[in-house]
Amino acid sequence: HLGILKARALEIVFVIARAAVEAGANLEEILGFKYQCIQNLSRDDSEETLYYFLIKAFNQLFECIYQNRNIQHTAIFTKAKEYVWKNYSRPVSLKELAGAVGINAYYLSHLFRKEMGTSFLDYLTSVRVSIAKSLLKQSNMSIMDICLEVGYQDPSHFAKIFKKKEGVHPTEY
Repeated sequence: HLGILKARALEIVFVIARAAVEAGANLEEILGFKYQCIQNLSRDDSEETLYYFLIKAFNQLFECIYQNRNIQHTAIFTKAKEYVWKNYSRPVSLKELAGAVGINAYYLSHLFRKEMGTSFLDYLTSVRVSIAKSLLKQSNMSIMDICLEVGYQDPSHFAKIFKKKEGVHPTEY
């Protein structure tokens, strides 16, 4: 029966819509989508149009989930980067950063590697080296002062990391 197929199709769409909201999709957008689905299903009277309705509905819902997922990751990285730039001068752990952005440390580490193509520690190091380069160019601070300013306690460790990243010792830079 076409009526039963429509009811089951609507159930499937509503389950996916609920999952979309739980994944962070905009509730108002999903409610509007569900209303539109009910309207479309009440007009269609063939299995073929029901099939195309389902494909279109799934595509819209999955796109909504995907777009929102990307927005969430962007928000996570915006917060994470802001936190690192504000706190680069002191020891910052992945666990601390994860707490600051509100997610699990393992998941944050995974996201750094997957979406930024680097580890958290490499990102923190590149921020510190970037600040150090700026200080070396624009100030008369000693290497020791710059080392401490960018979050390193050991000048030889700082010099080693700087040389590894930039190819030259901080004094040569």
